[in-house]
Amino acid sequence: MWQDLIRKAAELIRKDEDSSQELLESVESARKYWLSTKAYFDNVTDPDLIDHAIYAMTAAERRYVYLLRAARDKGLKLPASQF
Repeated sequence: MWQDLIRKAAELIRKDEDSSQELLESVESARKYWLSTKAYFDNVTDPDLIDHAIYAMTAAERRYVYLLRAARDKGLKLPASQF
């Protein structure tokens, strides 16, 4: 009985560690995408694409901020390069 409880607790800890790692990877991916949309905005010259660039950059930034907040609320430590 105790062995089952210990095994289940260990499984829960592994699942939590896996989800934490996935969240950190999502934060890094969102940061890279946000930076790429900023570069796109900085380089777009066609007036028809400026609105698209603004929309893409704003959406990417909001997703990144959301994931940063989620990581912070979960108590995860982020590298200084994430800010």
